[in-house]
Amino acid sequence: MSMAEQNIYRRIDSDPERLDTYRNWQAAQKIPIVRGFFVEDVRAVEVGPWELKGGLGAFIQRCLRL
Repeated sequence: MSMAEQNIYRRIDSDPERLDTYRNWQAAQKIPIVRGFFVEDVRAVEVGPWELKGGLGAFIQRCLRL
């Protein structure tokens, strides 16, 4: 990765007001979103009706920062 690319990623990561289309799409799905570093029991995660898929679902997003 070039130095210019590293600077772009640094700016994106440090800008809390940046446009995050993936998170916007997740929110529009109206299903639960579980964010964290660890999920003890994935079978116990709350799910909700997911119109797009025609069933139940939830997003599990592993992240170091919430």
